[in-house]
Amino acid sequence: MNIVTFDHFVFHLVNGNVGNSKLFDAAVFFLADKDVLKGIPVMMVWWGLWFYKSPKTKQNRENLLAMLAVSVIAIFAGRLLALNLPFRLRPIHDASIGTKLVEFLSPQFADGMSSFPSDHAVLFFVFATCLFQINKVIGLIFYLHAVVIISLTRIYLGLHFPGDVLVGALVGCIVAMALLRPIAKFIEKYNLLTFEDRFGYIFYPIIFFLTLQSATMFDSARAFLRELARLI
Repeated sequence: MNIVTFDHFVFHLVNGNVGNSKLFDAAVFFLADKDVLKGIPVMMVWWGLWFYKSPKTKQNRENLLAMLAVSVIAIFAGRLLALNLPFRLRPIHDASIGTKLVEFLSPQFADGMSSFPSDHAVLFFVFATCLFQINKVIGLIFYLHAVVIISLTRIYLGLHFPGDVLVGALVGCIVAMALLRPIAKFIEKYNLLTFEDRFGYIFYPIIFFLTLQSATMFDSARAFLRELARLI
């Protein structure tokens, strides 16, 4: 059994359950579709950690700022990989493999976009890996979140193959492990946290914007850039 065959085999183990229960199908679609269960919990925890007072408050805040920077880098890295690696049809668009479709999902969803790798997996494993380096218990919770709420739901719905998610997760973990500490050290070296004290009226609107974009997979920012590129 080669890698592609095994990838399809695992995909059908998960997606093959579609249609057994309309209630379960609806629940999975809701989990996969709503930011309130995807990025928003991550950013709620981000803000909670930011304002949590402890002997490590300064170090945690440096890491949290670095996490936002890493998330921006990761989402663009994921899109660059998807655009430059060999194109792969999403399961819902590949008629040859017999994907089961939930009735709530349009077959035209994300049509024309490569399935490989999953940018959702890239970003949410970045979040989990960054949070793990700040607080191991919270990080483990969000690894579970990335696996169950983000990854398995997208395989179940036919939006990605398991291999797309696995590679995305590896990219996210590697990017986070490689960049979080160096960026945090840069923030510490140049004492960038003083910007909060001196210019809080600028600092917090910027941070709010970045956490909002992170919570929504940078959807509005990417839509703006696409429209700008079209006009140019």
